[in-house]
Amino acid sequence: MVVIEALAGAFEGMGLETETWWFEPLLARPVAASLTIVEPDAGEGATPETGRRRRGISTLPLTEKELLEDPATAHPDLGWGWNAYSGSGVVEAEVVYANRGRLEDFERLRELGIDCTGKIVFARYGGNYRGFKVKFAEEAGAAGVVIFLDPGDYGDDRGPTWPEGGWANETCIQRGSIVTLPYKGDPLTPFEPARGDVERLDVDSVGLPSIPVQPIGYGAANRIMAAMTGPDVAVMGLDGWTGGLDVPYRLESGGLRLRLEVEQVRELRRTANVFGILPGAERPEEFVIVGGHHDAWGFG
Repeated sequence: MVVIEALAGAFEGMGLETETWWFEPLLARPVAASLTIVEPDAGEGATPETGRRRRGISTLPLTEKELLEDPATAHPDLGWGWNAYSGSGVVEAEVVYANRGRLEDFERLRELGIDCTGKIVFARYGGNYRGFKVKFAEEAGAAGVVIFLDPGDYGDDRGPTWPEGGWANETCIQRGSIVTLPYKGDPLTPFEPARGDVERLDVDSVGLPSIPVQPIGYGAANRIMAAMTGPDVAVMGLDGWTGGLDVPYRLESGGLRLRLEVEQVRELRRTANVFGILPGAERPEEFVIVGGHHDAWGFG
């Protein structure tokens, strides 16, 4: 609300006609998230009392590093990276690397006899919209999805990284919605403003993602891929499946497991579009619209 009031005040200070248009869409709010590498179960040293034991757990970062050159990175309101409308839950499972998470990538995995059922799909950004990576993974039976920025597409393979340059450093995380509905805007009010007594769909009938999804940077992704021991995609002849990570890209984790925890709340939230209007002098019936987000991902 503070940001909305500040925007309205800024427009009024410019002498513009100002209108604040309130509405109540279904929004996702992040509550908790974690991602850990769980090494394969160890039989040696196990006892009848303890059963099989874990060798160790390595927690992966879900936030960007603070930079002296960029004080905004230390802002107390900045949170972890997240994908809006992820399902909530805790999954511990082996990993399948699905390249870009496109339909053809999942089809190739099927041709190779690799089953995603009950696994955590590990896919890189690019090639299609992030929401379809999740949709296709869920249709393939995946129990969770981890999406990473690849340095070959967005990072140090392309040029100097932030703050020296404009490319993503190893902790940068791409946030964003993963909704794949056939209409824009509020999931519950297709083609209608989400305000007042508008008729709303039942949230369980809409088809929002049901599995947990977590985005990460390529530093964390490198640690996951380095710990995987399955088939090397280069040896398998999978052209276009290798990116800029400093380790071989592997199709399966080889017993390695990830533990993914995501908790989000979906709820109707009151928010607003703020308009600053400058009527045209010669053709007031025509419109030129300039827009920007005041959104949930960070600084907008």
